[in-house]
Amino acid sequence: MNPLKNIVLIFDVDGTLEVGDPPGPIPLSVLSYLKEKGFIVGIVGSWAKIPKEILSKLDFYYPGHPEKPKWLSEVCKKFNPIIAFYIADEERDREACREARVTYIRPEDFRLRVSIET
Repeated sequence: MNPLKNIVLIFDVDGTLEVGDPPGPIPLSVLSYLKEKGFIVGIVGSWAKIPKEILSKLDFYYPGHPEKPKWLSEVCKKFNPIIAFYIADEERDREACREARVTYIRPEDFRLRVSIET
């Protein structure tokens, strides 16, 4: 059994990923890399901004505000992880995480300890 399947990484788009409006600090290559390593990876946010070739590799994608708590909860219900992280940039994202019992991480605090090709 892959222990990483007990960890869900959920990304916001605007202010978090490089394709967001505003652009965020996290390149899309990070999502692909994490998927390749066995994590459950997806989007709760403006997923229409994600290129189809990346989106098709993700485990899930749901819309964002105003129903982020609902979608974060849905992800947890679907995958039943030991821990779920939501990487997002706004205080209302932090509140959505509290409501859904998901750990909140600001994009600038989300770092990989390896270098990946972009």
